[in-house]
Amino acid sequence: MCTIHKEIIVLFTEKDKQAILKELQEKSEDDIISRPNLSKRLKPDDPLDYPKGDFNKDGNVDGEDFLLWQSTSGDGKEFLEWQTNYSTTFPVSYASNLAWEESMKMMAKVRLFESTNDRYFLDGIIKDIDHVLSLRDDRLGVRDEIRDKVLPAWSTGRFTGGKRYAWGVHQGMILMPISRVVYLIKRSPVLSLLYHDKYEQYLEEIDEVLDAMHDVLKVEDKSGKFLGYHEPPHSKQAGQKEMLTPFNMQNAMGRVYLNMWLATGDEFYRKMVVNFANIFLGACDDDGKGYLWIYWPHKHVLEDLGHASINMDFMYRCYLAGVVVGKGDMQNFASTINSCMTDKGSYARVDGSGEIAFKKHDYIFAPLAFFEPELFVTLMRHYINNEWSHTDLFGAYLIETCVEPSLETPLIG
Repeated sequence: MCTIHKEIIVLFTEKDKQAILKELQEKSEDDIISRPNLSKRLKPDDPLDYPKGDFNKDGNVDGEDFLLWQSTSGDGKEFLEWQTNYSTTFPVSYASNLAWEESMKMMAKVRLFESTNDRYFLDGIIKDIDHVLSLRDDRLGVRDEIRDKVLPAWSTGRFTGGKRYAWGVHQGMILMPISRVVYLIKRSPVLSLLYHDKYEQYLEEIDEVLDAMHDVLKVEDKSGKFLGYHEPPHSKQAGQKEMLTPFNMQNAMGRVYLNMWLATGDEFYRKMVVNFANIFLGACDDDGKGYLWIYWPHKHVLEDLGHASINMDFMYRCYLAGVVVGKGDMQNFASTINSCMTDKGSYARVDGSGEIAFKKHDYIFAPLAFFEPELFVTLMRHYINNEWSHTDLFGAYLIETCVEPSLETPLIG
């Protein structure tokens, strides 16, 4: 056991771990597993037009709506609406909500399963995955209006002037827990037998989404240098030049390619991971105290901690897989993030500037504590002293930090 891991274990006792596990298991049925709760976390300003009869606002008119009507309303007109629209599905996938809300809930269960080997969490995540896949645009007949075609992806109109577009970052966030489950199933002989059909299904569906995003991958013509994902065509329509997407958008997809390489051993996936990792590391500057980097390749604005969490997760996973990122890199990243943390919250940007506030994404930095134990102490205080909608994720990451990490290698065959 490494010295850093021993220090973390001293700080986080088995009693603490069991208390968090108990809390998460009690909450999971209502908070991170059930499908109807997806709609409860939709933001009130989302332009959603639910079918009549969809009383619980989960996008489907079904028996759950009838039971809710029966117990709360009993209005005859509403019953006719339910009866007329029974089996209707809301014709829009919640891409941004799936990416920034549901995918993180799904990752909480993935983290818990990896830390506990309790299939209770794996079965829960598989239910979620199946539902999320059912909301893909091609399943609902929803057209990507920027590309002018229906894609095997999840689109939204929230960031493109009302026109639907399937952003790469949303695909990456949604596919992260799904691709991780693919790897976890493959690496276990027992799970490979029990969940063989799911493995094959998810592997195929992930590839379909990745292929659909190839039209926005950019390569320099002369040198053949890989540049990554660029802004969608609508940017040109708005009078802007074509630009590469921010690093977090690149690395959200990089994590998926990494999981796919680990699950299959396919060299194509590894090359993609190397490309994304090199682009990001090439943008990092060592200021003597750690790494600093900008948010966007085209704009010299330092990264905010919210989006930095995606980049740090990608770097940590690359390190475990032995791809591009070394221990020295992780120590620099950990030092940077630790310098942004205080007992009263975290600073806004990676250089320690901006306002201090408690942020729901801070839990993602927990694995960096293996390189900077002081960071774990601060995050533990954040968890104990604050409550927010993602407390279950915070607990999941803290629990995982108690499990000494091991290097990961791709699975062949």
